[in-house]
This record gives sequence, C-alpha cells and structure tokens, in this order.
Amino acid sequence: MNLVSIIVPIYKTEKYLNKCIDSIVNQTYKDLEIILVDDGSPDRCPQMCDAWEKKDNRVRVIHQHNVGVSAARNSGIQAAQGDFITFVDSDDWIESDTIEKMIFSINTYSADIVSCGFIYEHADSDHSVFIPEKNIYEGKDVAQNLLLNRIRPEVCSKLYLTSVLKDIKFDEDIKYAEDLLFNFYVMINTKKLVNLNYAPYHYMQESGCSSTSDYITNNRAQSWKVFRFIMCKCMNDNEIKRAAVYRFTVYTFGVLNRVMSVKEFSKIYFDEISNELLKYKKAILTNELIDKKHKRALQLLGFNKKLYKMIFSLYNKL
Repeated sequence: MNLVSIIVPIYKTEKYLNKCIDSIVNQTYKDLEIILVDDGSPDRCPQMCDAWEKKDNRVRVIHQHNVGVSAARNSGIQAAQGDFITFVDSDDWIESDTIEKMIFSINTYSADIVSCGFIYEHADSDHSVFIPEKNIYEGKDVAQNLLLNRIRPEVCSKLYLTSVLKDIKFDEDIKYAEDLLFNFYVMINTKKLVNLNYAPYHYMQESGCSSTSDYITNNRAQSWKVFRFIMCKCMNDNEIKRAAVYRFTVYTFGVLNRVMSVKEFSKIYFDEISNELLKYKKAILTNELIDKKHKRALQLLGFNKKLYKMIFSLYNKL
C-alpha cells in the first residue's frame, strides 16, 4: 500500500480539532502518516495533539512558534515521508472513504494530482456544495484550467504525488490566495490531474463578524497582486496567457469594487488597483475569454475614474 501523509496545520481550533482528527484516524484507508503541526496555538490544541499522538502511532506532532498557516504547511511537507500528500485544515473534517477513493483514482489514472469537491458548512444557515465536473486534464491544460477556476485553487480536497511538490513551498509572506500561488507552481509542471465529481471535504465557515469593513482586510485588498504575479509569469506562454489575463481581470475588478464599498480602503487602494488594470488594457480588451461587462468597465475606468465611482455608487443603491 502507498503511504499517505495528511498534514493538518493547527491554530486556535480546539472547538473543532477532535472532530477533524477523528475523521482522519477513522479513514477506511489505513496506511496513513498524520502530521499535526501546532502553530503555537494558545488554547488547548497543543495538549490535544499530544494526546492523539499517544493514542495512535500514525500521528506525529510538530510544535512550533506561531508563524502562520503557510509556514505550518511547509513544516508538514518537510517532515512528510509518504508517497502522497494531502492537507486538512484543523476546523474541517473529511468523509471516512476520502483517502481510499482518492488513492484509487490517482493510481487508476496514473495521475499526479486528484482533486475533489467540498461542502461548505455554515454555522447558521444551510450548507452549500461544490462538486466539480469529472474531467482529466493533461500538460498545460492543468494550469490553464486552474486559472479558469475549473480546478479549484484550494490545497485541501486534493491528493498530490509527493514528488510533484519537490522544492515547492508556500509563500509565507502571503496571507491571502496563497493556495492559488502554491498550486500554480505545482500545476505548471503537472502531467495529469483528475477532477472527481465527489465532495468528501467538509469546510467549516463560522458565522458572525462579516461586515464589509471586516471582510476587506488589508491582506485581501492586496491579494490581487498574486494574480498579477501569475499573469506576468505567463505572458510568454500563449497557451496559458489568455487564462491568466482572464483570472487577473475578473478577480482584480472584484477586489476593486469591494474596496470602493469602504471609504477608508477606497482612499488607500483605488488608484493603485485601477492603474494596474489600465496598465494591461490592451491584453484585457483583446482577450476573448473576458466578457463585455468587464471590458466596458475597463473602458469607463480609463475614460473617467470619478464617473466610474459615481456609477458604481448608484448601482449599489438600487
């Protein structure tokens, strides 16, 4: 059997941690290495991790100072000894046959990566389900379809052949869209990825403090730079360039419009983000993947930024 390393970064999730780990240790596929990375959690998580290590000899615990989820995942990758690697966040959980089905598929199709769907579990509302269309992507189609969002950017709900992650790390300076950047570096050289129309991953979303001001944090307002970086990396590759320009445009307009919803963020970020969009005006307007709505918005932005803001404000009041 193939050894699967499951990496769980942990920080302030004692409410959910036991359910998460319980769902992993009770997988129908038993040949597991479960790496719990305690990222300096100030609650009971460190003690809970140690208890699981004593309870199940497949569990390994890494304790480190709080340096963020990307650094915690990197620690897990460095320690992993499995033939395959997957990630589970410590407030989430997975169905009991998740690893078994993913291992079967990755071996059946001789793939580098298998990607599944997931279920958003909202604390105060109905759940929502994302199930991808079953498909097999090969060569440059893998990175292209990641950028077109046909392959989801999250690292959770994926099983990776360990060798494809060689020398690739999460950028520890990025606080938003770090999964996308990591997967871009992985998938740009991936030979084959299989999308499964199966949703075994349960992603917990807390309710509560999501006013617009809370939602648009400094990290999110600057996250478009990840998409710009990826786009610039693809400019010399015509097969991927169109998808990269499309993703940059759609995402960056989304950030721009959210920024304008909060006065203090609009003052800080509006000119910077709008100027970046206008810098790539030709590439955007000639890209057939980008719809007329975004192209017209860009033309209006270039014609008169104040008018763009005024129309946006009126539209939001409707």
